[in-house]
Amino acid sequence: MVFYARDFGILPEKEVGGELCAALEEMSASDGEKTLVFEKGVYYIDSDNCKGKMLYITNTVGDGEFKDGETPHYAKIALNFQKIKNLTVRGNSAEFVIDGKVTNIVAEDCENLTIDGITLDVKNPHLHEFTVENVTPFSAVFSLDGISEYEKEGKRFYFVGKDYREDFFADRMHASWTALVKSDDINCVQRTDHPFSGALGIRETGKGKFKLSYLSTRRFTKGDRYYVFNPRRRFVGVFVNRCKNFCLKNFAQRFNYSLAIVCQDTENITIDNVDLSPSVSSGRLICSLADFIQICCCKGKVSVTNSNFCGACDDAVNVHGIHMYIDEIRDNKLILSFRHPQTHGFNPFHAGDEIEYVDRETLEIKGVARILESRLISEYKIEMTVDSVSAAQAGMAVEDITMCPEFYYGGNTLNRIITRNILVTTRNKVLIENNKFLNSTLSCILLSDDAKSWYESGPCRDVEIRNNYFGSCKAHFIQVLPENANHKNTVHKNIKITGNTFDSRFDKGIFIKCAENVIIRDNRIKNTGQPDNFVRFTDAKNIVNDF
Repeated sequence: MVFYARDFGILPEKEVGGELCAALEEMSASDGEKTLVFEKGVYYIDSDNCKGKMLYITNTVGDGEFKDGETPHYAKIALNFQKIKNLTVRGNSAEFVIDGKVTNIVAEDCENLTIDGITLDVKNPHLHEFTVENVTPFSAVFSLDGISEYEKEGKRFYFVGKDYREDFFADRMHASWTALVKSDDINCVQRTDHPFSGALGIRETGKGKFKLSYLSTRRFTKGDRYYVFNPRRRFVGVFVNRCKNFCLKNFAQRFNYSLAIVCQDTENITIDNVDLSPSVSSGRLICSLADFIQICCCKGKVSVTNSNFCGACDDAVNVHGIHMYIDEIRDNKLILSFRHPQTHGFNPFHAGDEIEYVDRETLEIKGVARILESRLISEYKIEMTVDSVSAAQAGMAVEDITMCPEFYYGGNTLNRIITRNILVTTRNKVLIENNKFLNSTLSCILLSDDAKSWYESGPCRDVEIRNNYFGSCKAHFIQVLPENANHKNTVHKNIKITGNTFDSRFDKGIFIKCAENVIIRDNRIKNTGQPDNFVRFTDAKNIVNDF
């Protein structure tokens, strides 16, 4: 069956927030195959016309970060897909411009959902670019981008937009998340202090022009760009939760308030020909205020192909599970707790899943069990009934090893990433091939695993990194670095690094710790770097290094 958005009153050049809610509610009325077709054009969505709900999303805002009067984890949603089966959305290059702070797309409890051919953007988002125009020993002049709106009240200046009003000087003394793009390298973005940190005063010298006085201005260079924003991860771009067979293709998102795409407790994910980058017309170099993609506690196959990722204020891609902390053991019941403050309130662990008991110091696997029942008993705790607790001890961690996907990442371009390009910790097959890693401040690829800080699991068992180009990287190109305090055993194994080109201007190379069965062969180093120093190992065994 084919549905046309026009028949629901969804017309180009109109505000369509309420009409979109009604149309997507209609899509859940039947389980048969159906297509929702949009006309090409620009559609407007006002946050006032969006419905909301509670959303507990991994790696987002913690309870302590909400303000008085806010409902924790409540968010309005622009395009809300709930309990829909067998739907294809044909966007035909439709563009949705959102006015206000919302989560752009939510898909929950959906099956066989394809979103094809749409673009999302945000009007006057709470992201503000200041460019250094002039510097003297004790003052600097900044110009504010032409998108941001502001107002003056007394001696203070405020950013203003739909759903926000914030002082220019908010968080200036501890906003170490501020993004800086230097004038001599516009494709490198790095974290720095707020540009107004240490300022003694501010004065408006013209529309969008501000002169600030300092005791010293040595850190400023003419042409440098500072991106100021609120880092609270309250709203995300696309949130996919408890779905099966989700496909996002021919899709662009020009701005998101925290994580661009989050997939949680979902089976089989396809992301193809996606463009996560700022619009050229904005003139900005940043579009995501946190990670581009988070894949958490998913299973089946995850494929990310032929896509462009440019301008993120955190990692480009994370693929991981959750190490749950064992608080206590009652007969054959485990009382588990979420230990990362930004991950809680949901239960991605299911009856029939297999778990492993993990020593948090060594990351050594101490035993296995099968889940008989799993239920959320509070926002931070899960009660899990298992078939065996013989290897379990309070203080250990638990990983659900059923919720570990295969991961394919191919034909993508990554540029202007403030931290890592890819962080992956999944035990199933990982293939990373034919990508261009152009600019990152931290490692291009990191194989992690920890049970003491981020609590992101687990070990990698089969990883192949081949035929990629690694460009400017201010850390190790590839880093195998499990966060085990006691190196009692190897953590990752069966890693192949072949046929890659490393543009080794920063000469960090490859670092591998606590791994076994590693093959490094047929790679090429450009510019500087000596093969003897390019690859370093510690606590590793069964290594083939043919550099």
